[in-house]
Amino acid sequence: MNSRTLSRLMCAVPLLVISGCCGGSSGGGSEPPAQGQGPTKQRAVVPRVDNATFTKSLGEDMTPRGSTTEFYPQERVNLSVAFKGRPRQGVVKASFFYHDHQIAEAQTDFALANSGLIFSVGSSTYVGFWLAHDAPLAISDAYRVAVTVDDESAGEYPFKVVPPPGAIPSKIRAAALAKGVTPEQAPIEETTSFSVPDLVHLVGRADLGEQSWIEVNWYANDQLIETATRNLTATKNTADTTFFFTARPEGGWPTGHHKAVLTLDDREAGTYQFTVDVPDAGPPSG
Repeated sequence: MNSRTLSRLMCAVPLLVISGCCGGSSGGGSEPPAQGQGPTKQRAVVPRVDNATFTKSLGEDMTPRGSTTEFYPQERVNLSVAFKGRPRQGVVKASFFYHDHQIAEAQTDFALANSGLIFSVGSSTYVGFWLAHDAPLAISDAYRVAVTVDDESAGEYPFKVVPPPGAIPSKIRAAALAKGVTPEQAPIEETTSFSVPDLVHLVGRADLGEQSWIEVNWYANDQLIETATRNLTATKNTADTTFFFTARPEGGWPTGHHKAVLTLDDREAGTYQFTVDVPDAGPPSG
């Protein structure tokens, strides 16, 4: 993943993570002190995650209403984290990641959220986090939430964004490198051999379901040309549509072995290799 892809995703996730914390079910209680005795001193409890559940909906007590790890691009992503007991202190934080890039985070403090609650053996405390967004999330398997308590890891939990209901299956039907493209987006002079000044075209056809996206990354001698990365997203189901991408580094292509890597919904869909050689100067004159 590159900076252009991340920038595209960040535009869709304007840091609208909200969190809430609430005491959960009581599975028992501490015995009250005997008459005439002082209150029993409670030992400090280190908050420990019992389980974490992605869900389509959170209850008012932050418990999950069902379980899933797959969300549609337009849906809010909810995570219910259950802690053993009734923690009295500790800051719990959830950081949302796309690949290795943090896109949003939120936190809450048990000392504030559970003030006045009595520690109960066998009970649970639930913390809810959710990721809200105005624009659709990019379809991908590469999302996760990292949960920490007082900056110590309490687990990482992956989730996916999948095509919306009614989206047709997406696939690359064909793709090839070419010297040019016609007005109808058909390739002109397919080849895998180019010259230094050539504008290289990757021309293809695809079935694209709603919200599916394709992206091309260009490499010159295995070095990513970040400024050449381009992508497009289907706003509706489109069968057998044409597409093309172009690239030419500033100053032209260096000699060597290069490639274009095409991805569909964040999964590699094809690698197209080509070479650039120094033109033959021909026989010496005179």
